[in-house]
Amino acid sequence: MSKHKLLPIALTFVLATALCSTIFAQSDITSTINDFNDYVAADNIAQVSGSFSNDPRALSASDDYTELTSLPLSEHVSFSNGSTPFAFIESENCTLGLGIPITPTNVQTIENYQVYWDIGQSVICSVEANELGLREYCIIDSNNAPCQFAHVLNLPTGYSLIPSAPIGQPEDGSYLIVDNGQTTIGGISAPHAYDALGNPVPANAHVENNTFIVELDYTSVTYPVTYGIQLYSDTEFKKYFYSGGWEPYVAPWNYTLALTPREWRTEFLDETAKALRWSAVYNSSFRQETHYWVNETGIYNQFYCHVNIAGLKPTWHLEPLRPDYGYGYTLSMGCNPE
Repeated sequence: MSKHKLLPIALTFVLATALCSTIFAQSDITSTINDFNDYVAADNIAQVSGSFSNDPRALSASDDYTELTSLPLSEHVSFSNGSTPFAFIESENCTLGLGIPITPTNVQTIENYQVYWDIGQSVICSVEANELGLREYCIIDSNNAPCQFAHVLNLPTGYSLIPSAPIGQPEDGSYLIVDNGQTTIGGISAPHAYDALGNPVPANAHVENNTFIVELDYTSVTYPVTYGIQLYSDTEFKKYFYSGGWEPYVAPWNYTLALTPREWRTEFLDETAKALRWSAVYNSSFRQETHYWVNETGIYNQFYCHVNIAGLKPTWHLEPLRPDYGYGYTLSMGCNPE
């Protein structure tokens, strides 16, 4: 795991009721979230560059890859503040709600974040809209905070959460939102967590009755600890790829599905992100061209190989006429089985 540079975070002390508690000043909310996203970016670079140690396209810290853009809350998100506060995001297909995991003692809008304060438990949670849906951050200021946080999900009727990892692969705490027919409309990332020094904090997640439960281990951490989760609100192709289409290719493969993936830096890299990219391709018009879309399992294996080890290529080429000897063989052949 990459070693990160210490970024100073100031704390402001306030008096709340009869108790003296520590919470962040408003300016510290955005700086802490920015630090968190810097740590995510650094780990993404280390993770992907590790697969491309000799590839000139491997990321470096100086690469100008696109950040997830924060969108105006008022245009993209609505809120309800009942017994469980919810943030709702609407897509072309559905509306999804993500519950705030604390009982707020104060709610404020700070820049593009709606911030919920629980002074007694030294926890602040904030909601942000971005191109992929909603991101929620929780900042834990001391060991007075709980180790478990329950995010209730408000899903359309008939939809539920299933692990994102392919069958036979280890689960990573990320989930897809599917109906009984296994149609995917979105998902939720695994939790990503760091302490004030940029050290990764152990974070696990599981689901109980459409409640996404995050568990943190505060052993040997430097406060504050920040964790983030991403609620993906749709599988629209343009959210994950700049372009795509069928093109002529060399014999004997003859034609290829050429995909240009979106650049990234602060997106969470987990099984949900991979699965939603596949859903974007699978639900696109390319699959309707049945004279090209053959050998679907082979296309799938080539796609996942690119996601896992060749994601930095500016264009991914998937050839349906390549033989399908399974994912392991596809991986061993650098995504180009022969």
